[in-house]
Amino acid sequence: MCTLSFIPIKNKVFITSNRDEDVRRGLALEPAVYKINEKEILYPKDPLSGGTWFAVREQEAIMVLLNGAEEKHKRIPPYRKSRGIILLDLIGSEDSLKAWDNINLDRIEPFTIVFYNKQELYQWRWNGIIKTTTKLDPVKPYIWSSSTLYSREIRKMREKWFSDFLENDFKDAESIIHFHKYGGSIDKQNGFQINRNKTLITQNITQAILTKQTISLTYENLLKEEVKETNLS
Repeated sequence: MCTLSFIPIKNKVFITSNRDEDVRRGLALEPAVYKINEKEILYPKDPLSGGTWFAVREQEAIMVLLNGAEEKHKRIPPYRKSRGIILLDLIGSEDSLKAWDNINLDRIEPFTIVFYNKQELYQWRWNGIIKTTTKLDPVKPYIWSSSTLYSREIRKMREKWFSDFLENDFKDAESIIHFHKYGGSIDKQNGFQINRNKTLITQNITQAILTKQTISLTYENLLKEEVKETNLS
């Protein structure tokens, strides 16, 4: 929920997310299929809130959450609902675009959601005051870094690392995972695998690969060194 890349190439789309989280929150549950409003949703589950940062809906849609909006905000708790539950409310709705237009985000902490659905790509943001919708070009690559963890300068630097990777090192899904682990810099404060005071750590990497027929999901628990793969067809 803190670094996200979107890479479309030929007949595939690669969506890859690093989750940086406080270890005291506990390890996430590996991806499983849950029913929400009679829709089958595949996602890893946060042990504290029951929400998620990465969800796949019945082979047609993917939503990924990042904490924070355009810039780092000042926390003003208590908040009414977890942002990971908000994501599930949206992806489990009959019409996610309409649900986003109508959802009440009063007393919800700021966030960014990237929504890919039927070859359309959206960025949704809530900054604590207003929500915005940006329709993105689904044939271009993008990278996001959470504003709550990375300054504007660091986010720009990561964009440069991403551009260099696409130009020089991108080959396949495995090369993207390698980039999300080791790309750019080994700096444990601002690299892609962080470890800040042994508390805030990159805990897992989730990657979805979409074709016209299937979605495959790879979930790598970096702390337990375990990988789970799930195919939806």
